[in-house]
Amino acid sequence: RNRCVWVFQTEALLFYEAKVERKALVLDAIAKWIELWAYKNCDILVCISGTLRDVLVLEYGIPENKIVLVPNGVDINFINPSLHESKRLFDGFTICFVGSLYKWAGLDLLLKAIYDLGKEGFDISLVIVGDGEMQEIWEKLSRELNLSDKVRFLGRLRWQEVPKYISGSDICFSGQKELQDGKMYLSPMKLYEYMAMAKPVIASAFEDSKKLVIPGETGFLFDSNDRGQLKNAIRESFLLRDSLPQMGLAARKEIEKKHSWHARVQALLNKLTQVRHSKTVALENANGM
Repeated sequence: RNRCVWVFQTEALLFYEAKVERKALVLDAIAKWIELWAYKNCDILVCISGTLRDVLVLEYGIPENKIVLVPNGVDINFINPSLHESKRLFDGFTICFVGSLYKWAGLDLLLKAIYDLGKEGFDISLVIVGDGEMQEIWEKLSRELNLSDKVRFLGRLRWQEVPKYISGSDICFSGQKELQDGKMYLSPMKLYEYMAMAKPVIASAFEDSKKLVIPGETGFLFDSNDRGQLKNAIRESFLLRDSLPQMGLAARKEIEKKHSWHARVQALLNKLTQVRHSKTVALENANGM
C-alpha cells in the first residue's frame, strides 16, 4: 500500500549540543532516544554536512544509503544589500559577528587577535550581534584587553534589523571552533548570510567554509583556534580593505548562483527523487519483480 515518504532533516546532534555545549537539557536520555529514533525510522534523512553524516553512520548506526547531503542556504530576496540601509558604528575598519555567543563561536580568539594587531598599529573595531552564555565573559575579556572603545556588544536584535549591521561592516567573522567532542559538523547560516549581504568573510577552515569561501577572492580562511593564522587573515584583509567591496560582490554572486534556498530545494528534490527511485528498484528486486 502506498504511503507518504517521511523526509527528516537534521542540522546537528541536538541532544548532544543542548546538554554539552549549551548546558540546557535535563532529560537528556529521553531526548537522545527520541532523536535517534527519528533518524532510524525516517525514510530519508537530510544532513547539512558530510561530517555530520559520518558521525550518524559511524557512531549511531544510521544507514548511509538513506542520507542525503544538502548544506544550508540563504533567502537572497531578503538578505540583499540593496534592501537594507547600512548601520555603521565605527569610522575605521570594522569586523562584524552575528550569532549565538557560545564557546564554539571563537570570539575570545578574535578579541585577542584584535588586541595583538592593535599593538602593531592596526585600528580594528568589532560589532557583535547576538547573546548567549559567554556574553558577560567576553565583555569582561574586552575590558581586560582595553578594547571597550573598539568593541560593541549589541545583544539579541530583531532579525529584520541584523542585515544593516552586516552592511555597516567591512568584513564578517565566522570562527567556529571544534565542538567538545572534537568535531565541527555545522553548516553556519552566518557564512551564507554574510556573503549574501555582499561581505567577504574571515572563517575557520572547516568543511562548509572550505567549499564556500575562495581565499583571496570571497574571503580568508584560518585553522580553527590558531591565533597566529587568524591574525594573518585579519591583517591581510585590513591591508586589502580597498578591495573588500569587490570581494563582497563576488561573494554575493556566488551565493546567488549556487546557494539560494531555491537552489537548495531544487537540489534536494532531485536527490530525493534519486534516492526514492533506488529504494523502489531495490524493493522490486527483493520481491522478484
